[in-house]
Amino acid sequence: MSDRDRSISIGNTRFRPRLRTALALLVVLAVGIAGILAAGWTRANYANPKRFYVHDLPAAQSSPAVSSRVVLVVSDGLRDDVARQLPNMSSLGRRPDAAFLRSVTGVPSLSTPGAINLLCGVGPVQSGFPLNESKGEVSVECLFETVAAAGLSSAVAGVGEGFNTHFYLPNTEVFARPSSPSHIESYVPQDFESFQATKKALQTKASFLYLYFPDVDELSHLYGALSRQGLDAAKIVDGFVGEIAATLDFSRDTLIVTSDHGHRDEGGHGGYEWLARRSPLLIVGRGIKGGSTADVAQSQIAPTIAALLGVPRPRHAEGMPLLEDLEVSGSVAESIRQAHEVALERKLRADLAKLSDRPAAPGDVEVLKMQISEAGWTRGVREGLRRTPYAIVLLGALSVCLAFCRALRKESLLGGITAAGVFAFFMWATGWRLTISQFNVVSDETRLTLALLGASAAGVFVGSLVSKISGRIIALSNRPFSEHLVATTSAAQGVAGLLVAWMLVYYGLEYSWRLPDLRLGLPTFWAMYASGFAAISAGVLTIVVWLASVARERRRKKRVDQREQQGSLSAAESETRFSLTENVPPAHSSSSEFNPSVKGR
Repeated sequence: MSDRDRSISIGNTRFRPRLRTALALLVVLAVGIAGILAAGWTRANYANPKRFYVHDLPAAQSSPAVSSRVVLVVSDGLRDDVARQLPNMSSLGRRPDAAFLRSVTGVPSLSTPGAINLLCGVGPVQSGFPLNESKGEVSVECLFETVAAAGLSSAVAGVGEGFNTHFYLPNTEVFARPSSPSHIESYVPQDFESFQATKKALQTKASFLYLYFPDVDELSHLYGALSRQGLDAAKIVDGFVGEIAATLDFSRDTLIVTSDHGHRDEGGHGGYEWLARRSPLLIVGRGIKGGSTADVAQSQIAPTIAALLGVPRPRHAEGMPLLEDLEVSGSVAESIRQAHEVALERKLRADLAKLSDRPAAPGDVEVLKMQISEAGWTRGVREGLRRTPYAIVLLGALSVCLAFCRALRKESLLGGITAAGVFAFFMWATGWRLTISQFNVVSDETRLTLALLGASAAGVFVGSLVSKISGRIIALSNRPFSEHLVATTSAAQGVAGLLVAWMLVYYGLEYSWRLPDLRLGLPTFWAMYASGFAAISAGVLTIVVWLASVARERRRKKRVDQREQQGSLSAAESETRFSLTENVPPAHSSSSEFNPSVKGR
């Protein structure tokens, strides 16, 4: 076989594995794109779950009024420990007609879910607004509606111009401030504008006032909850609270100061952290019994406001009013308790009936809550079993992909597990944890994307090296590194697929009556994105390896050609010398044959 035929044969044998690797890479990329699309779809479903708990309920009964006016002041993001050190709030909390409590938020502990919980008494799961980006109008009944139904008016001040896109505001005056973009590094403080709007609202005859101040939250996001900027903003709000209190007559009015959530020390909220979920709850004035410092649910604030004003409670509210902290007569307390228990029992029976798919019998509130918990567990098991075949199909499809990509070999599986471990370590080392409290500013979304991309690339590269080395040791194989890249990525996608299959069985990918625990859902969500980023990284690295291989092959071929050329030249020179040697007559022949004298002798 000639050298040219041998090089063509070698090229063909190298082309076939590259073609298979290219096809396997396309499969890996397809799985990765599916993972990214599934992650986006899952996030959209989480942000906008079905309104499962919005029932058509009759209006609740009213009870005797305790206070003529209730002013609810909300300082967005104000922490409980910070509030207790502020002079005006701590002074008001020491009054005999004041209770300085702690409010425990729902999860996610974010602003929009918190505002709905404060005004409607409904947490993130039942309101259908788990995130700030959740869309649509609030479908549950809120205080503005019940106050209007009782023939009273409300006023709202300091909110952004888009506040009424979420809430239905009958018989309500709105004094909005100019909106400023949130969670950006160039944020301009807005509390002074909010206070100007607040002064206008206080001049109205509204029975219920909702006054909102955003700066503590925004500056805590940018600089930290205990930063100078965040604490200065809290002091400014405390000064406004003192001025608002000075305009009220506590013999007939009630002031409530709280926040929609807290903040971590470094800033951020939304997760399960104690500092993110605890908010101050200062209630002072008419109808308040002093001295209490207990922890209460945020969903109890709206029913308490309804009880103070003597208006029907929001019909979808989840909590009872803070009866232990109300300074009222026994008959009034019993009237409040009965009105709220009847409405809450009706709401719980509707929840139980929808969860269990059968009518619910009347019962005690606490018994109904236990039955709802049991019905939720039963429904979860039933739905999980129904979704199990889909998870099996998903894992089966991934197994076919792994087999085609030759990722079921021992070294490839080891490389995939290593890649997943490197990914997790990279995310931890770069400061990312399984909580949404770490998203402080808009640019954090970009930081997370870059971290996921970097962790995926590092995992694929290190996992492929482990696969390459272990392949030589375990299987005594010498597959090209590009094959290890693709196989390792496919194996890592298999690991991500196990998380997705578990999520699919336990929670599903569409949500209504419950939401995934974020501490368990975030790893799955990141794994979906990582499967796509890992595929992109594997594609880039494979192309780089191939280009390097082509360049190396060209250099080798060039050296072979040079050696062949040098060999041809040497052969030509030898042949030329040989021919010249044959054509030259020997010296002794010339002297004997052509010399007459020699011949004659």
